Amino acid sequence: MAAPAPTVAKSPPALVPPAGPTPGGTLPLSSIDKTAAVRVMVDFIQVFQSPSSDSSSVDEQVAAMRQGFARALVPYYPVAGRIAEPTPGEPVVDCTGEGVWFVEAAASCSLADVNGLEDRPLAIPNPPKPPLGPPPSFTAFNFVKSTVEISLDSIKRVKDQVAAETAQRCSTFDVVTAMIFKCRAAAIGSAPDAEVRLGFAAGTRHLLGSSLPSPEGYYGNCVYPGGLARASKDVEEASLVEIVTAIREAKDALSARFLDWLGGGAKDSHYNVSLDYGTLVVTDWSHVGFNDVDYGFGEPTYVFTLNDDVNIVPSVVYLKPPKPKQGIRLVLQCVEEPHATVFTDELHKLA
Repeated sequence: MAAPAPTVAKSPPALVPPAGPTPGGTLPLSSIDKTAAVRVMVDFIQVFQSPSSDSSSVDEQVAAMRQGFARALVPYYPVAGRIAEPTPGEPVVDCTGEGVWFVEAAASCSLADVNGLEDRPLAIPNPPKPPLGPPPSFTAFNFVKSTVEISLDSIKRVKDQVAAETAQRCSTFDVVTAMIFKCRAAAIGSAPDAEVRLGFAAGTRHLLGSSLPSPEGYYGNCVYPGGLARASKDVEEASLVEIVTAIREAKDALSARFLDWLGGGAKDSHYNVSLDYGTLVVTDWSHVGFNDVDYGFGEPTYVFTLNDDVNIVPSVVYLKPPKPKQGIRLVLQCVEEPHATVFTDELHKLA
């Protein structure tokens, strides 16, 4: 007889207010944050190895998290506010100082019982949320969800090839993205002259210099979209070094386009992405910083996003693998069943 599936029981949500006084008023969203591409919710899970399972230790850990959130909400006070829309189509942050919602939960199993959540998270029950407005008219795909590990040795091998052939350095992002883009083009079997596209967002905070407010700070997104488009045959036949070079050129062009847009030169929306099977969007979470968060009982052993419901555009998320593993873990939702085996086989050849 099979063991019963693990269950999770949640406590009622409770507000954690800032630990001290915070400014009031409203803060407008930046022109970046007003775009639909970044006005989305991203859920993620941090997995910690508990030093002890006794109830007093668990209570202390929960208290440490509450206190940490409360203290952090003082300098990051906009997070303790609420989104308001005093003018239709112009959302703002209302700095109410109310705080953030905190929910405790207990599972009927240990982390070891579920392989440290490496496979998939537990189903935590949530009440259904009513849709906001009419449903969007997007084509939904039936993506195969899988994970693949890219080793540091494989990444270094391509970096060395790039250095030998171009006398240029490249990043881990460049290498991993080139691998995925090439393997996917080979797997999906588009017509030779059909366009395949790669999309990504890059941080641009370093380009703003003194433009950011000080000492008040800036709490919004500071990213800009980049990417490239090529004929499917060209991507399939190109070497990894050639694709890495194209990605690096796209990143270099992104900086110039962002500064042009910032100065009012670019009027078109560069956040528009063709939501079809020929597009691949990659997101690098390996350097976001959530792996370094310490609430008082050590850093997480694993951090991963919950993006299972993203089925309107092929996507890949880059994560740090669970400790002590090294390399890059790919969370793949970018091919449908007919192409999954070829895609995974091609990736494993390079990984």
